Amino acid sequence: MTGRTLFKSFYIFIIFIITSYLYTQNLVDKVALAGRDNTVIEIFENSETGEIFRVFSNDMGPMIIEQGTAAGTLTKKFLDGIIWENGKQLTFAKGERFLSFANDHIFTSKEVWNNDTREYCNEIKKYTILQRSLLELDKKLTVKKNNQINILSNGNIVTTDFHDFYGTEISIYTSNFKFLDSYNPYMLGFKKITFADNGKVILFVVYPTRSNKNMLKLLFINFENGNLIREKEIYNNFTASRIFPFGNLFVIYGDGWFNAINNKGNIVWDRRFDKPLSVIDNKLDKSICVLTSEKIFSLKKKNGSTKWSKDIFSIYSIKMDEELEKVTDINIQPLGIYNIFDNESVGLIVGQTRGFVSVDKLKYNTVLYIINNKGKTEKVIDCCRKTYMTKIVNHNNYFKLVTDNESVEYKK
Repeated sequence: MTGRTLFKSFYIFIIFIITSYLYTQNLVDKVALAGRDNTVIEIFENSETGEIFRVFSNDMGPMIIEQGTAAGTLTKKFLDGIIWENGKQLTFAKGERFLSFANDHIFTSKEVWNNDTREYCNEIKKYTILQRSLLELDKKLTVKKNNQINILSNGNIVTTDFHDFYGTEISIYTSNFKFLDSYNPYMLGFKKITFADNGKVILFVVYPTRSNKNMLKLLFINFENGNLIREKEIYNNFTASRIFPFGNLFVIYGDGWFNAINNKGNIVWDRRFDKPLSVIDNKLDKSICVLTSEKIFSLKKKNGSTKWSKDIFSIYSIKMDEELEKVTDINIQPLGIYNIFDNESVGLIVGQTRGFVSVDKLKYNTVLYIINNKGKTEKVIDCCRKTYMTKIVNHNNYFKLVTDNESVEYKK
């Protein structure tokens, strides 16, 4: 094998590891981030039509290795676009990257030159999907180049202004780019921000730059009008790397801890948890399901106690006993948990690899386990899909098992 081939294999492997880590730590609504050849693919669903579409970026640069973040790959030299489930493909303008979608609206961002300020800035565009291969531009919004841009579940926009690696201001806009309000949590700026919305309230967790390192602020913002509802300061070793909204409860994960906070800013419960891969809300029995690399847990919302837990390897060996006898270098890897059949059951996807191989050789023997609300495995589906990432899109009486290149429907 030539040095060039080795470098390419190593390069793709590093990309896969980084992107897989980022998106398994942030599994909430997005289907997945999948690496295939030199293309990154994100998979979404139109909540009104049920149609699956895939957003692609066709090139990956060394920036991802240097910065350790997938966001750094989507710069002006890469080409993004959309592939709809029926095969129609739309390519964005060069340098224009996909941000988010809200049913039949698409948000993109592109770095452009501003003649008035004589500097580069980010131009956010909102398009209406007229046909599956045609967009019509609705609105534009220009923000500073170093702003981080996030789209909320109702299409509202949150931007955070960063200078010299610390933030100075949070701004909120409507989906039609009308400015709502802005907040400067700390006079000297903030070094980190984490936030999520539950459809009514946006919770921001903000860390100061130079003040008390053990202090952080919780900002509760009205989801519709951007007004501040309440502000609270916390003085302990509380950290936040991810927020999971569950109705009137926000579960915040950081440094191996879950902290459940209500809309008043009070901590309802906390408990130790190491490296959750997936967290979902089971509304039917008022529980939270958590997937780690080794176990699946069902937690009571009211106090965080364990209702039941299952070992991933013991679940997987039920289906794979014969396979386990033949293969000594088998690796078991959970790929995600999802609500199915209107929250009646939990779908656990587990993959299998043979040995530690480069990503271009990586093949999963994917198995789906349907688990009821008491932790009992009711059904096993041997998907046998050769794919990098897998996700379930749930409907009332059926669900779709979606990969980076196909979707298969399963009825109740």
